[in-house]
Amino acid sequence: MSNNQIVPETLQDEKILYPQFNKLKERNRELKTLLSIGGWNFGTLRFTSMLHTFGNREKFINSTISLLRTHNFDGLDLFFLYPGLRNSPTHDRWKFLFLIEELLSAFQKEALLTNRPRLLLSAAVSGAPHIIQTSYDVNLLGRLLDFINVLSYDFHGSWEKFTGHNSPLYSFPEDPKSSAFAPGPASPGKYTKQAGILAYYEICSFLEKARKDWIGYQHVPYAYKGKEWVGYDDIRSFQEKAKFVKAELFGGAMVWTLDMDDVKGAFCGSGPFPLLYTLNYLLLQDGMLVTVRSWERTNGKAEQEKLNYSGKRPPLPGFTSIVFITADCKTVIISAIDFLHQDGFDGMNLDIEHSEFWGSPTEDKQQFAILSNLRMEPQLCEMC
Repeated sequence: MSNNQIVPETLQDEKILYPQFNKLKERNRELKTLLSIGGWNFGTLRFTSMLHTFGNREKFINSTISLLRTHNFDGLDLFFLYPGLRNSPTHDRWKFLFLIEELLSAFQKEALLTNRPRLLLSAAVSGAPHIIQTSYDVNLLGRLLDFINVLSYDFHGSWEKFTGHNSPLYSFPEDPKSSAFAPGPASPGKYTKQAGILAYYEICSFLEKARKDWIGYQHVPYAYKGKEWVGYDDIRSFQEKAKFVKAELFGGAMVWTLDMDDVKGAFCGSGPFPLLYTLNYLLLQDGMLVTVRSWERTNGKAEQEKLNYSGKRPPLPGFTSIVFITADCKTVIISAIDFLHQDGFDGMNLDIEHSEFWGSPTEDKQQFAILSNLRMEPQLCEMC
């Protein structure tokens, strides 16, 4: 942001990154891309200046619409950390709402004038109760925004003097003083090179010689090696969080940040983007069978078609979800029967490869046997 107008941070953003990012729509026609402004390092000063007067806000809004349309974005995400805190005056809480109302109104008018879909409007907000109380009118935000990204991380970190998980699903029920003393951040990662922070692919390397444990009441893992303690997310904790999202009827899930997943699958042994894949499967596919076509071409003619379930893609969360959750177990069986009859197949191959090496719980061995026996005794699904 410069002179109360939204501007690309660098020329590279405008010329290279924006086009590359929005080109993803060619691979997924339902994809919506939003441009985010703000963040921790952005600070609050420029937001406070822009919010100060109606004229400043109008200038920001007009520049926003122009930039989003020019570069083919579908909306704006406001990443203001935080109204009324970090040297932001208390009245920014209300002026932030004024901005959102005015943005929404301008987006609606622009859509009518241009006969284009209305630009989307979202905000990234803290999940910490003391920040929520100071910074947000939750009811009004819920009415005005298309969706809200709750930042459910940074609840604890290397700035504290005791160990605590960065992104627990549930709050800590005990006195934090009962945690281990932590005088400072752990060593920087080999690639991220920032003390106190590790990407998931760096954590996978750390785990090779570390002791792992699970915080049952918070549904998250941690590990320690020597004097270093790491709280992190893994496939299992992502499964727990996906279940929570569905059970509480949230609209979806957001991840910060994609480049810290095991992007190429080179470190964690679970294929590319194992954490994102887990969310995608549990939130979008729900265990339904999908067609996977593998063609080998000779002289331009397709010679082979295969129908598989899973295969040499990490079985988690697919198989673990199916064998442990009754609803998923039933779903895959019913959809399999319909699918196979409809397309003239004579059966289905369950291809689960080296499950213990992909992070599958040891209980999967017995549960997989139960699933396999359903050809003889379908009532066993109730045991899943």
